[in-house]
Amino acid sequence: MPPNPALPALRRLPPVDVAIVGGGLVGAALATALAANPSTAHLSTLLIERALPPVSAPPPPAAAAVTADAARPHASVPPAAAPAHPPPPHGLRTATLTAASVALLDAAAVTPRLGHRLRPFHRMVVWDRPLPPPELAASFPVGGPAAWETAGGGVGGGGKGDVGDGGGIFGLAGALGPSFGVMDLTAPGGAPMGGVVENEVLLRALYDTLRSSPGAVTEVRASLRALDRPSVTGLAELTLALEGTAAAAGGGGGGSGGSGGGGGGGSDMAAEEVVVGAKLVVGADGARSAVRSLTGMEWISGRYPAAAVVANVTTATDTGVAYQRFLPSGPLAMLPLAPTGAAAQPPVSNIIWSVSPIEAAALVAAPPAAFVRELHTALSTASPQGVPVVTGIAGAGRASFPLGWGLAPSPAGPRVALIGDAAHAVHPLAGQGVNLGVADVKSLVGLLGRIAAVGGDVGVSGREWEDWTAGRLAANGRMMGAIEAVRRGFGVGGVGGVARRVGMAAFGQSGRLRDAVVRYAMGL
Repeated sequence: MPPNPALPALRRLPPVDVAIVGGGLVGAALATALAANPSTAHLSTLLIERALPPVSAPPPPAAAAVTADAARPHASVPPAAAPAHPPPPHGLRTATLTAASVALLDAAAVTPRLGHRLRPFHRMVVWDRPLPPPELAASFPVGGPAAWETAGGGVGGGGKGDVGDGGGIFGLAGALGPSFGVMDLTAPGGAPMGGVVENEVLLRALYDTLRSSPGAVTEVRASLRALDRPSVTGLAELTLALEGTAAAAGGGGGGSGGSGGGGGGGSDMAAEEVVVGAKLVVGADGARSAVRSLTGMEWISGRYPAAAVVANVTTATDTGVAYQRFLPSGPLAMLPLAPTGAAAQPPVSNIIWSVSPIEAAALVAAPPAAFVRELHTALSTASPQGVPVVTGIAGAGRASFPLGWGLAPSPAGPRVALIGDAAHAVHPLAGQGVNLGVADVKSLVGLLGRIAAVGGDVGVSGREWEDWTAGRLAANGRMMGAIEAVRRGFGVGGVGGVARRVGMAAFGQSGRLRDAVVRYAMGL
């Protein structure tokens, strides 16, 4: 179609090799890894995010963010440097990084900026839900407000938020027998199995690392409006709405798997639209990816009948162990967090608790004492020794979010590739969402480095890209299949529950099997 002469021509920015849409954890990790890898550091890279994190130190001029106030494309408009940040408080959303993910962050010089906030753990204890005695099996309350009331209280009991002595969400606490299966996992040689860090802390470290590399990556505060591929120039063309200073001032950091890089702005100011060409567009903009939608790439998805409740809690002891329990409502994880570095404080752990949406709403709205009692019941009833006692709610309170899954059957096409949650969204029970995205980053950086080394076009075409697509689908499919098998397997009661428990006992007896599972959990 010929251009419409009545429409003003949009300003064009210089073309780039790689345009990353979405500056959340995975998008920022890709930008950082590309800048740190000698084989890809020369590629011109544009990081597009409508809510860029604030600058924590004066950036090199070439690394400054681009806004609508820029006088020229890619002009340096350094925002005023913020004063030194105080240690951020504990955030509710965390990433449980595997050893493989930590290794990639090490290679990109990110981990020194995390400092002590990356809390390593050397042991993981996983245990099964308790099974009621046979005479109670038929009447065991699976969940929901009615079950809490008949079981003796709970968050919904009587509408007062009081917890009965033997009640709680799971009810019949005193009647649940001590029978449960346990997997106690440690890494060979005492190595850390992984580390826990809050998303906000990790995102800040990624951007601080990125901004310390002069000219490596250009950041643009913008949202994606249109994406055409390939254009007459042979490049993909992105139409961006540059965010004005008012929008920039009100923005926050991106999400875990990709942020709202494709969403609309948050300012009353009219956003200037510009066009930029790119050899490769990488969609790292989350499960509701604008890149995926605008290019018509297929997305298969569904919702679980569950929501995740997240909270930070104080505990009586600090074991440094990651705990995960499987209950009738779903998995419950308790992950140790590092001290913020502020004044002396009790140990703090992050809670991710999968329950029904109704239960999630009740848990978030419950008085603090009632929530703590419910959590104590869920963690302490028929549990292995050493599980810390929860003493209170720390800092940021509680929140919940719906759970779902999704997969792009073909995560790459002409000049476009999807990574992170834009390519695959998983249940949080194994804490693998960010790790799958980091694995995408490692694989993609390796591919682009090999193509660039021979002077090739980094756009999506050729056998190497076909192999990359097949490899990521296989790796992500294996992990998604394993997560779903665990989710369903631990949701089975009755004879299936007994069989599962026998399997867990056999697991504990097999050193070779245990080591294999540990290495898989570490991403090795």
